[in-house]
Amino acid sequence: MRYLFLLPAWFLSSTVIAAPAQGDFSGVWTALVCPSGVRNDPARCGHFVLELFQKQDRLCGSHLVATAGAAQMEDGGGGAGGGPTLTGTVAADKASVTVAGNRVASPAGVPAELTLGRGTLQWHRLDKPGRNDLLPVNARLTKSRAKTLLNPVFAQQLAAACSMISLQPSDKEGTPATTPPHQQLHPGQKTGLAENDRRD
Repeated sequence: MRYLFLLPAWFLSSTVIAAPAQGDFSGVWTALVCPSGVRNDPARCGHFVLELFQKQDRLCGSHLVATAGAAQMEDGGGGAGGGPTLTGTVAADKASVTVAGNRVASPAGVPAELTLGRGTLQWHRLDKPGRNDLLPVNARLTKSRAKTLLNPVFAQQLAAACSMISLQPSDKEGTPATTPPHQQLHPGQKTGLAENDRRD
C-alpha cells in the first residue's frame, strides 16, 4: 500500500484563532502528538488532523495521524477514495464520534469524545489502543486558518458525502466509511515534510 504524505510548512506551527460559536465543530483542527517529556518539537512529534463538517447535530469528517518524519500514518483506509472516516452526533459542546482506523483491531472503529473549548478541541478516545494503533488517547487540537488540508477534488467529495450523512436519521453514534480522501496539497503549496512512500 502506497502513501503520499505531504504537509505544508505552515501546519508545523498551528495558530489558535478566535473561539468558534458554541457547538460549531466545523473546520480543520490540528495538533502535535509528542512523546513523554517532549513539547512542540516537529522533529520528534507526530501530527494529528481532524477535518470536520457539522450540520445541526450531525458531525462528519476525515482524520490523519502521522508519526514524526511521516514514518507511519493512519488515515482510516489507506489513502484512497473520498468518503468520511469520522461520524457522530453533537450535544452542546460535546460530540460522540466513531473513527474508522486502518491500524485498529476493532472493525467497528474507535469510539471517542470531542469537547470544544475556547479555540481548542479536546480529543479523548474511549477504548484501549492496540499495539500498532496511531490514534492518540488524548490530544488538544487548535483550529487552523486553512479551510482544508485536502486536495480540492477530495475536499469536495468529502463535503458531499458528509452532506448526505447529515440528511440521514440521527443515530447515537455514526458509522464511518472505510475509504477516506487523499491527504494531498493544493497545487503550489510548499511542504514541511518530504514524500513518504510506504508499503504494508
